[in-house]
Amino acid sequence: MQFGWNLGNTLDAHEGAINRNSGVYTEGCWGKPKTTQAMIKGLAKSGIKTIRLPVTWHNHIKDIKNYTIAPDWMARVKEIVDWAIEEKMYVILNVHHDTSRSYGYYPSTEKEDESVKYLTSIWTQICSTFNNDYDNHLVFEVMNEPRLVGDEHEWAFQFGCDTCTDCMNHVNDYNQLCLDVIRASGGNNAKRLVMFPSIAASPDSAFNELFKIPEDSAENALALSVHMYTPYPFAMGVPGGENFTAN
Repeated sequence: MQFGWNLGNTLDAHEGAINRNSGVYTEGCWGKPKTTQAMIKGLAKSGIKTIRLPVTWHNHIKDIKNYTIAPDWMARVKEIVDWAIEEKMYVILNVHHDTSRSYGYYPSTEKEDESVKYLTSIWTQICSTFNNDYDNHLVFEVMNEPRLVGDEHEWAFQFGCDTCTDCMNHVNDYNQLCLDVIRASGGNNAKRLVMFPSIAASPDSAFNELFKIPEDSAENALALSVHMYTPYPFAMGVPGGENFTAN
């Protein structure tokens, strides 16, 4: 897989749309240009071997009751995946900005039933679209930074905190649920590489003893997803620092 690049702020973009079919226009609603095949070819030509494709699904649901993904949105996702596969790139496809108390899934006991229904439906549909026509160049990432959105512990897991413990238990359960749905779809998905995160995809929460690696029917086909934004002033801070120093 070597060096990778993240196609962010496009297919994961949304305008706060909750459980409705917003249409494919959302790809540009965060100010980024529409992805073209020429862009993907340019990435491949530059030497990049892997593209991570973050996708938000909750604002492209045509049937709220069953969480049915709008066909035009699924077709658009597939189009970009296919462009990258044609260039012999690896593609990481995920469920991205779908974590909220109001829509999608939420790692808490209160929202467990709806979360299970949502994740099961979304991953069932993804697996139906992406299976035997795609070899190991397609990788699934079950969730992006699952966390207690809006809670004081959203970004900081605290050991001994009941709310955090409940969150971790549900992240463990959701990782297992998504993996089980993927494997049950059979075909190439039964052996495909699957990435799974801890709370907020944090390395600190992943090191916590409460975090569990899901049980897998496939061998050597799991990868931990960790987001490292360190040193923060250089990697993400605004205005941050322009120089990477010894400090």
